[in-house]
Amino acid sequence: MLKLPIVVLDKARIDHIVDGCPLSKAGDRDSDLILFLYGTGLRISEALNIKKEDIDFERNTVVVRNGKNGKARVVAASDAAMRAVKDYYQECRPGQPVWGLTSSAVRKRFRLLAKKLGMPRLHAHSIRHAHAVALAKAGVSLNYIQQQLGHSNIGTTSLYLQRYNPSERVIAVLDAFKGM
Repeated sequence: MLKLPIVVLDKARIDHIVDGCPLSKAGDRDSDLILFLYGTGLRISEALNIKKEDIDFERNTVVVRNGKNGKARVVAASDAAMRAVKDYYQECRPGQPVWGLTSSAVRKRFRLLAKKLGMPRLHAHSIRHAHAVALAKAGVSLNYIQQQLGHSNIGTTSLYLQRYNPSERVIAVLDAFKGM
């Protein structure tokens, strides 16, 4: 039986989710966290453990000191991700997590947001998948995507990209072979 991939969040859907966040301090934080997750591809645990000293605004990078299996890495961060974290960075004391949230609080906030927007669900990991697919669509090599996500096995990264919309993949492959 053919198992079709789930629909991956794309930039337009991310923007729709961000726009759906309530106009409040908590809603602003939620939208900023979503933009940060989308712009870095971090796991929720990694994002929530980022400290002030881990962020380099000059280089648009974030140091993940304790990723999965205790591995450290440096990730690139989009301009939008850096703008999203800036206010929290400025209010944060050194050594303290920038976001000041727990993963259970984020799950609860995302569950409420999904309900408000009429979505079946919204998970931080779905945003991570969207980041990987956006990089692939931009032509970033699979090895770089693997390093950005902190995967030790390239097969895991490949699984993330199987969630492409099948029709988009067919079009991309056909475009690559035009004129051949």
